[in-house]
Amino acid sequence: MTAKKINKIDIELSPKVKRVAMSTASILLGASLMGTAKPIKKIVGDKYDDEIGLVVKADTIEGTENSSDVVTTVDQEDQTSSETENTTSTNEVSNNQNLESSEDNASNNELSGKNATDSVQTTAASMETTNTKVEAINTSEQTTTSSTETTNTAAGVTASTQTSDEKTEVEVNTSVQAPETTTEVKTNTSEKELEESTSTETVNEQVTPETQKNNTSSGQEKTTPTYQDSVDKVNQINDAAQKELQNAIDTLTKEVEALGGKLNITVGDKVDINTNVNGIETNKKELEKHIQAKLDKFDSALAEYKNALTKYDADLAEYKKKLAEYNKKKEEYIQKLKDMGLWNDGNVDLDEIKQDLILSDKEENTKVEAEILNNFDNQVGFMKGESILGFLDHFYQINGQIKDEFLKLTYTGFEKSYYGNELIGKIEITFSDWTPQLNTPNKYQGIYFGDKLTDGFFYTKSEGVTMGMKLYDSKGNLITLKSNTAYITVGSLNSTGKDTNYVEKAEIINGTNQGGNGVVIPGSSVSIHQGQYGDVLYSDKNNEVLNNTNLKDAIAIWGQDIVDEFKNWDSPTNRLKEIFGSGLFKVWGDGITIRFSNKVGSAWATYSTTVPKLSFEGVHPGKEPEKPVLNVSYSSGNMNLAANGSVHIHYIDVHGVSGVVEYEPTHGIHLDDRLQSILHLGIGDEYTNLLWDWEKHGYVLATSPDKVHPGTQSGQIDKEGEQHYWIYLTHDTKTTTENVNRDKEVNQTIHYVYEDGSTAAPDHVSIKLTFNQTGTQTTIIDVVTGDIIETKTEWDGEWTETQRFVTVVSPTIDGYTADRLEVGPYDITVNNDNYGENLDKEDTVVYKANPVVPGPDDPNPKPDPNPKPDPDPTPDPDPTPDPDPELEDFVPPLPEEEPGAEYPD
Repeated sequence: MTAKKINKIDIELSPKVKRVAMSTASILLGASLMGTAKPIKKIVGDKYDDEIGLVVKADTIEGTENSSDVVTTVDQEDQTSSETENTTSTNEVSNNQNLESSEDNASNNELSGKNATDSVQTTAASMETTNTKVEAINTSEQTTTSSTETTNTAAGVTASTQTSDEKTEVEVNTSVQAPETTTEVKTNTSEKELEESTSTETVNEQVTPETQKNNTSSGQEKTTPTYQDSVDKVNQINDAAQKELQNAIDTLTKEVEALGGKLNITVGDKVDINTNVNGIETNKKELEKHIQAKLDKFDSALAEYKNALTKYDADLAEYKKKLAEYNKKKEEYIQKLKDMGLWNDGNVDLDEIKQDLILSDKEENTKVEAEILNNFDNQVGFMKGESILGFLDHFYQINGQIKDEFLKLTYTGFEKSYYGNELIGKIEITFSDWTPQLNTPNKYQGIYFGDKLTDGFFYTKSEGVTMGMKLYDSKGNLITLKSNTAYITVGSLNSTGKDTNYVEKAEIINGTNQGGNGVVIPGSSVSIHQGQYGDVLYSDKNNEVLNNTNLKDAIAIWGQDIVDEFKNWDSPTNRLKEIFGSGLFKVWGDGITIRFSNKVGSAWATYSTTVPKLSFEGVHPGKEPEKPVLNVSYSSGNMNLAANGSVHIHYIDVHGVSGVVEYEPTHGIHLDDRLQSILHLGIGDEYTNLLWDWEKHGYVLATSPDKVHPGTQSGQIDKEGEQHYWIYLTHDTKTTTENVNRDKEVNQTIHYVYEDGSTAAPDHVSIKLTFNQTGTQTTIIDVVTGDIIETKTEWDGEWTETQRFVTVVSPTIDGYTADRLEVGPYDITVNNDNYGENLDKEDTVVYKANPVVPGPDDPNPKPDPNPKPDPDPTPDPDPTPDPDPELEDFVPPLPEEEPGAEYPD
């Protein structure tokens, strides 16, 4: 059994098929239109959509996503033209129904306008899947040379066309079926009776579908047309229109193929032309006008496409010519760099880098807002009037070392900066890890910055500072950079040579959610080194010397060719040769963190996303022209005649819901597999339904019987669309009882030890006493789930009567006397009060050594090893010792043996 909340169910509930809705499809050369039919599953809030039916969607064919060069488009019909075209049907179709009205509009009092009852002869039991090419319907209007394959059901789905010469299939997978969660409708009426009860039609006057005999001059019998005859006629008209349109599409496809082009076809929703019986002929002409308009647009689009292909061929030839010229110059320049020692096998081809992150240096309206973070004591604050380099005109003064974040700059107003297709809304720059370097000639310690992000910043009196960057889209969402899509260029990395103080370094800081690595750039003096947190970019050789007016030292270090090529590379106004002092980081994650440092104590640090280009006289021609694609969008026409209704009986499990006066569907769980649907009945049709036997499955009504709507068992379809009834159930319970027992064991142990605690004799363990009591256990069970709701046990039986541990005589040990000659007896009684207590008996018998008394004839009495002086030295006048009264009558006890016991001699 499947159950889920009613506000989450997603099931097919339609009584009819809305239309054949063809979604966007890309048609490669030689490919035919493909289609897949599936049920619509939809619930809005706690109410079911009034109309849910069969939708035929065209599969998307690979190769249509990036078709930027569109020659022309055959637009889908606008509603205005459709309304105008349909005005000629006013004599038969009430209220001037327009071509693109929905089925809801088509059903408004349609029956009253044509005096016809739309009773579709399809029951829920007959809606079986038909994933086959639909059998042809033979009619008097079909010829032997051309047959139309179609499905003339309530769905009104056109499948394919076929001629004697060739067959062009619109592969429509017409899976016409009842909803997946709909159970078989149980009724008291047989399927045959139900079909017969819904097949009577009324056309203009009350007639029966039987043959009516009229006295005519010829004496022939006249057959009164049925509603089904009109349905068949409409289907024949739709089939012919669809065939004509499909033939035009096939012709267009072949012509585009012959031109070596590419065709994408987008199929929109069918334009519905609503009609009654008497308006069929008039609306047939409207449908023909609609199809002809499509054919005319196909011809016009093809003519424009031919012109576009001609232009494309010329543009492609010119592009290839320019690309060849560029590549030749590039190859010559690469060889020049190799000769200079500025190219190696590890260099990347800068033309191949895919850069989705664009921080444009052409931004004109960006602004910066500065915010002090943490407000440390050594933060002096912002100073007005301070500027440097002519464009960094904001200054923040610091006085001492700061480890944590201390300043945040927020840049906004971006108009030309993107990540992919997403415009950047703001960028946050935070500074941390400020390491002061006070032995510099600079006036102040701090950071200069401006309103333009790509101008970077200038730090003074510091050995380094860490910059963190976060990017946000226009909606304020944090941007996460994907792998191999974003690069940050770090420029102006001046150096006076490795192991000198003036070496400007940039180190990528890798973390859990962000990171990057250095990329070797051809033509750059900057190389990659391993740092504490990631790759470090700096020049091992003195590249600063190329910015001097006296280039003698530069020539000695780099050679004449490099000096001629890259002198004055760090000009703040001319960045054409900046590649010589630039480094590149490939970055990913939710941010970018770079540490800028040098030992001199000041530096200009810049960052951008403009990947440096090789500085030779050659302009890459850009992206190769894309071959134009002919995009055709059209909507086929369809005449509608059907109007249907359905009834759905839902069972809602509200078990455990309390405090509710009137139940609603969202209060419980929808029993999907118990849904009963009576589908595809016409307005006015009566129905009967056999309710689910919920008691058999452990349910009971959660409401009184009068709360169950009578429409759940019988009624009449009184409107087009959905009718829903709800039955609320809760779980039944059952109670079981059984006898149970419990035992209580009581043990006795006696330990025999000497005074020092050592064992004098083995423990005596008595046979344990066992007591028993009976009780009654009551269990309440949920009949639906089988879960135990409550278990209760009443211990009301009599306990085993009192039992005894008998007297145990302590064993005799020569030379020792027990402090207890016997233990016990003990009478043990168990009851409910002491059942949980420890009733075991445990005793310890201690043996003491007997005193040694010398005999009168002992010639060698043993002296006391520890004599104690007499506290009273006065001699006793009567030295005769008194006899010990205890020793006079002492007789050593005889040992008593216990079975199995052994004692020391």
